[in-house]
Amino acid sequence: MSTTQSQRGAEKRISKLDALITKLSGRHGATIEQLTAETGWQRHTVRAALSRLRQRGHRIERTIRKSGASCYRVVKPT
Repeated sequence: MSTTQSQRGAEKRISKLDALITKLSGRHGATIEQLTAETGWQRHTVRAALSRLRQRGHRIERTIRKSGASCYRVVKPT
């Protein structure tokens, strides 16, 4: 793999993580289904990314919507 390919791969990962954080930062957060649609990742990959964000210090809150779906949201420190 050339340096250019690895740089593109890193940019793509960063932009998908940025998109994930943006979705999670919204007032109502996002469900796993919304996050998979946004990133193109599979459900287990999205859940792993949520775990990585927690490890990096992001505080992620999980709530249950009236529909029964889990909703995730980045919570700003108070």
